[in-house]
This record gives sequence, C-alpha cells and structure tokens, in this order.
Amino acid sequence: MSILDLQAEDLGLIFSVDEFAVAATYTPSVGAASSILVIIQTGQDLGDNNQWRAALQATAVAWVRVSDVVHIITLPPVGENPPVVVTTIEDPEINDTITVGAVVWTVAKKLAKCGAVWTLELSRDLRPTFKQR
Repeated sequence: MSILDLQAEDLGLIFSVDEFAVAATYTPSVGAASSILVIIQTGQDLGDNNQWRAALQATAVAWVRVSDVVHIITLPPVGENPPVVVTTIEDPEINDTITVGAVVWTVAKKLAKCGAVWTLELSRDLRPTFKQR
C-alpha cells in the first residue's frame, strides 16, 4: 500500500459525518452546485481591532477535499453538436459558496492546499436584510 493509498483512506475517515464533516452544498461562481462533505470551524476570533467588523461579518475556516471543489469548463453547443467539456479545475474561486443547512458561506480566501485538501477562509454577512413591502 502506497502513501497515496493511505492518504485516501485517512481522508475517507476524516471526511465522514460520523467523525468531523458535515454535509454541505458547494456552488462554484460559474457552474452547477454539488453535494460535498466539509469540515468547518466557525467563530474565529477577530480580536479587539476588528470589533465593528465582528458585528457585520462572521468568518470560518473550512477544509474541503480538492476533488469536491470542481469547476467544469464547457464550450457552448455549435450547430447540432452538444456542449463539450473542455476541462475540470479542482480549484476553489473567491465568491464560490458553501451552504451548510440554511447558512450560506462565501469563499473569501484560499489559505492553503495540502495534498488532497484545501483550507479556505469563509465569510458571511450578518447585517439584517430588510424586505420592501
């Protein structure tokens, strides 16, 4: 068994809802949404210097498998030919979203890529939205 096999097995255990992960929906800024498992740590301390930001925005750190954050690039149909998949990019983009339950998080920053896992900084707006009647 190679180190890659061991890593894949470990990721399967870590990214399990029985362990650390939660079910979520990953939506790229361009493309279709997909169901993924994500490990998310909310409530990152913003410190005294950011007290006003803390009232307006929440942050979190998320770990996702590289294979789960796929952007599929397709060419539009030409004539009677169907759309053609050009490539898939396993790279999250700023403004992609991760939805956990009813909470929508936006990818604010790519912190690191370590092997088969991305570490992402997420944010969400806490300001109330007012509906017009």
